[in-house]
Amino acid sequence: MKVELVSPGAEPPRAETLLAVPIADPPDAGAAILRPVDRALDGLVTRAVDDGEIRGRAGEFTLFRAASTLGGAAGGRRAGDHLPGRVAVVGVGAGAVDDWRKAGSAVAAGARDL
Repeated sequence: MKVELVSPGAEPPRAETLLAVPIADPPDAGAAILRPVDRALDGLVTRAVDDGEIRGRAGEFTLFRAASTLGGAAGGRRAGDHLPGRVAVVGVGAGAVDDWRKAGSAVAAGARDL
């Protein structure tokens, strides 16, 4: 497994890339870090939060397989979205060090299972 940090404006990620985005407990799909992801996923993150599927608890891992939704013109992908085919929303709880460790472990386990 290869881990990379990328800067805004970098080349678009490959389809097999997993983007992991943190979400706190209680979850807020409107948080600045999630807004562009939620927009690119046509509101899937907001709906999952509203439905209680994403609670933001430390280590919770929710995977969205989005290649078919984001890949083509029919998917509504906008310039600047640059999302890969797989996006994980991972809970970081209240943001304590142990919460972030649980989140990191969840992302690692989820990536291994892909």
